Amino acid sequence: MLDAFGRNGDMGSALFFFDRMSEKDVVSWTSVINGFVRSKQFAKAIWVFEKMIEFSVKRSEATYVNVLSCCANLEEQSGFYQGRQIHGYIFRNEGVMSVFMGTALIDFYGKRGHLEFAFRVFNQMLDREV
Repeated sequence: MLDAFGRNGDMGSALFFFDRMSEKDVVSWTSVINGFVRSKQFAKAIWVFEKMIEFSVKRSEATYVNVLSCCANLEEQSGFYQGRQIHGYIFRNEGVMSVFMGTALIDFYGKRGHLEFAFRVFNQMLDREV
């Protein structure tokens, strides 16, 4: 239900439903983030991600991909700073970088105009698909 509201851009109903959930897991948190990304409300998606960290909810690959998309599309310079922080966290804590996270990082750096970082990420990926 939560995902359906987000897919339809009804983030008011999505948040209403989310707030009333007795148990919120990584899937429900990521669904809210994804809903904000789909509706191009990038700052709100990052705010939800920060709350996810605050409540010590483990992040998934899908969570990182969605948040990196936000950081790539934010007009403010803070998007680059936040994306770099997320990249650092992934590097320190997630072990091997998947193709999906690597691709999201390459997209992030490319959209932010930092191709040298995009090339570095590509060269660090163990499994490269073109």
